[in-house]
Amino acid sequence: MLDGGFTDDLGQFARGDLSVADDSVRHRPVADEEGCLCLAVTDAPLHFTGALGLILNPFVKF
Repeated sequence: MLDGGFTDDLGQFARGDLSVADDSVRHRPVADEEGCLCLAVTDAPLHFTGALGLILNPFVKF
């Protein structure tokens, strides 16, 4: 986390925190009131869930 913070099923994350997850984690972050700025690195394509995911998933496949 570069700035701000968010909360997800794994807990609350603030500036300086690092989260490492595998494909078993359903990441559903909720940004804090001040927002958040994150650096994300993936080793596989993202798979979005929900209604918007049906639209976005075809564009994130490599």
